[in-house]
Amino acid sequence: MRKILENSIAWCLISMARTSDKDAYRRAVDKATKDPHRPPKEKHVLTLFSAKSAQQCKSVREILERRLALAHSWQIALNTLSLIHRIITAAHPDFTIDLNILLNSSDFQNITTFTDKSNKHAAQSVRNYALYLQARLKYHLVSRSTGSLKSKDLLQQVGALQALLTLLFDCIPPNGNLVQNPLVQYAVELLLRDCGTIYSEISDYISKIVELFFEMPGGQNVVALDIYKSHLQQISVLREMQRFVSPYTNVELPVPPMALGSSSMVEIMEEHINRKKEIEANATVWQSKSASFRRPRPLDN
Repeated sequence: MRKILENSIAWCLISMARTSDKDAYRRAVDKATKDPHRPPKEKHVLTLFSAKSAQQCKSVREILERRLALAHSWQIALNTLSLIHRIITAAHPDFTIDLNILLNSSDFQNITTFTDKSNKHAAQSVRNYALYLQARLKYHLVSRSTGSLKSKDLLQQVGALQALLTLLFDCIPPNGNLVQNPLVQYAVELLLRDCGTIYSEISDYISKIVELFFEMPGGQNVVALDIYKSHLQQISVLREMQRFVSPYTNVELPVPPMALGSSSMVEIMEEHINRKKEIEANATVWQSKSASFRRPRPLDN
């Protein structure tokens, strides 16, 4: 009887702790997202960061799902996405499963088609932000260290990173008045920090691609050239984006000036591909001719 009583008390204490945790997370999400004029406060974000166990992570995920389902204004939707962004950036590995479930839930999918007639530009940014967060988590779930990658896999990984950076560009509102909004500034600063990290990764991979370029098979050469050209275009976009948002944020992007010789590198890569095609074409012609030389002639009667 005493053992049963002890087990009952222990179960009650566990249930109370779980209820207490869930209530704390619910209050934190509500307070972090409900103000249409202020971004999430750090103390509420830190409350969610305290979720460590599987049950706690699940509770946070369910609360965020419900919050997304009730996000009828672009301000609440944007604040909620910013909160999810913070969790993705700082969450411990055990949170990854619940983050993946959250970003593939029906409530999150609805945000990717979000509308708010009061501000169409803001609603568009919300939709793009949701798509970016999905792609960001997916990339980090499947990416591998480039040290173990063959050239084909390396090209695929860099291409995925460039696509992710393009999605990030789409999240930045084109309207300067909108960027002055504190909620938008908060989200833009999170995105700019991601942008710096993604750009640095791409730059490291581009250097490796250039090193391997002249050893790649023909088809990979063409893909590598396209990736290199895209890289130069994205550098230009990054510079323009930095100039656009710099009056509203203190985050500096690690974007260097266009490397001297970058255009000549494109010419060298194109020349290598053309020369390789020419050599392959000549080899094909020679093989055809040599085969005809070796063909036995019919004997004269």
